Amino acid sequence: MRILELRDKLEPRLVLLENSPGMRKTNNGKDWRKISKLLTKGGLYRVYEKVLNTCDHGVPQNRSRLYIVLIHREHDRGTFVWPEAIPQPSIEDSLDPATAEDDVTRVPPPSQRQRRAALETFKEKLERPLEDACILCLQYSEKRAPKIKPMLDKCPCLTRGPRGHWVAHRGRYLRLAEAARFQGMSPRNCRVVVTDRQFSAQLGNAMSVNVVERVLARALPAAGLAEELPDRWAGGQALDEL
Repeated sequence: MRILELRDKLEPRLVLLENSPGMRKTNNGKDWRKISKLLTKGGLYRVYEKVLNTCDHGVPQNRSRLYIVLIHREHDRGTFVWPEAIPQPSIEDSLDPATAEDDVTRVPPPSQRQRRAALETFKEKLERPLEDACILCLQYSEKRAPKIKPMLDKCPCLTRGPRGHWVAHRGRYLRLAEAARFQGMSPRNCRVVVTDRQFSAQLGNAMSVNVVERVLARALPAAGLAEELPDRWAGGQALDEL
């Protein structure tokens, strides 16, 4: 409700929100219909909503989220359209270069039994477990892991917990700098002022920068807040800067 309070107080031309896609299905959709009605503020705002996956917008992370755009009707030019999907790059574009220290036979230490069990379960499902470019999420329980199919050349959805993802063809955990890239953030430009554990949690909770940028590149002109803006992700420039 804090969002509604701020909107009512400031009446911004444009609001961008993000949530779980399941938000539209709870209580047979009744909750979303109620929320959508509240967001319009009696028709003052036009609501646009769509589920977008990070991997369809220039960064290879499988992260589906519901994006919601509110545009004040007095300023809505009627030109807003959601960005179209663009080719997905390889996870190699977001990983640090391989080094001689990488060891594809390495596994988590014995004290991390759940992660070791999940890793072995996933490796059994890969045709070439020591060669395929693959990142595995190790935060599944031993009971649920057998039901999950590993995704080749695509990072599973980042979570809040540290050391939750294993780079199978490097034999190591995903690094924080790499996790930042999988959220469309350049680690060179991130000023980290918290612990690694806190930064990992922030990355897991964050909105994917690449999706946000592509949506705003269309929403800002539609709300009269900017002229036409370039799509840096479609052109490849933004990925190169990571």
